[in-house]
Amino acid sequence: MKSANTASPAFALVKTMFKNRFFIPFHSWAGVLVDIARNNHNLAAFLPLFEENCRVAFDEKLNFMMPDVSACNAALEACCFHLESVSDAERVVGIMSNLSVKPDEFSFGFLAYLYALKGLQDKIDELKVLMSGFGYSKNNKCFYSNLISGYVKSGNLAFVESTILSSLNDRDGREVWKFDRDTFCLVVKEYLQKGNIKGLANLVIEAQKLESSNIKVDESIGFGIVNACVSMGLSDKAHSILDEMNALGGSVGLGVYVPILKAYCKEN
Repeated sequence: MKSANTASPAFALVKTMFKNRFFIPFHSWAGVLVDIARNNHNLAAFLPLFEENCRVAFDEKLNFMMPDVSACNAALEACCFHLESVSDAERVVGIMSNLSVKPDEFSFGFLAYLYALKGLQDKIDELKVLMSGFGYSKNNKCFYSNLISGYVKSGNLAFVESTILSSLNDRDGREVWKFDRDTFCLVVKEYLQKGNIKGLANLVIEAQKLESSNIKVDESIGFGIVNACVSMGLSDKAHSILDEMNALGGSVGLGVYVPILKAYCKEN
């Protein structure tokens, strides 16, 4: 299967295995099948085979057919990002519970994306409680990044802003992290597509009020947003954010200036 890297024969082979009750240890084929599905942009095709495998593992009490959390996450990813189906995702969560597979931060992150996309705030609140119950901090980059991605795709800028600000409120000082550039680029693109420079400027101003005075320059929200503009070749938008911050009467942190100055030095 791995050498062929072709979806149809690979999936047909696994289906035939189940049909003929020829059970091979899950770890022997699942990872390969997930890779093939990804490479063929059809991760959703893995879902029914995953579910059939889990049914067999549960009914027949076959430990060697039990999925690990990585396989469960692949199924969740298919439900959340490809099918965008709450019912399918929650069915996978139910399977994980039945088979005693502990979710990890990626599991919660995928669900966060889907619930944000669908605007299911109550479900998001439930996720936070569940995360704590499993020993994960709510101060979680994976969780917040996926929330933001979901809200961006749904076009809900108000929730994008509130989520970024909430992520600052939830930090307890023991674990410092920053959103990656891809997340900031998603945010900036959505604001700019809606012509909302003022919204970006206001977001930076409000974030600065919550950020620690000891924060490193490149860990600030202002740096992330302005640097995203510069990295996408939109230095003019970076200047517009700076101008709008001044017009709003907000203080301009060093994080806003640094990417602009770096871009200026590079150009000259």
